[in-house]
Amino acid sequence: KPSDYNAFLDMHILVVHIVVVLGTFLYQGITEKLMWNHKNAMIACVSLFVVVKIIADFMKQSISGELIKEEPGKFI
Repeated sequence: KPSDYNAFLDMHILVVHIVVVLGTFLYQGITEKLMWNHKNAMIACVSLFVVVKIIADFMKQSISGELIKEEPGKFI
C-alpha cells in the first residue's frame, strides 16, 4: 500500500543509501587494492549488496509480522 511507504526515513530508503555509499567504497577498494577489473568488481559489489538488501527486506517483514493481504477489486 502507498501508505506503508510514506515515512520520511523508511528502512528501505536507509538501506539503499547505505548500500550505495558502502558499495562505492568497496568498489574503489577492490579495484585499487586487489587490482580487479571493472566488470569483476562491479559484479562482486552488486551481488553482495543485493544479498544485503534481500536480508534487510526479509528481516523487516519478519519483525513487522504483518501478512500481506490481497484486496480484490481495488486497482489503480
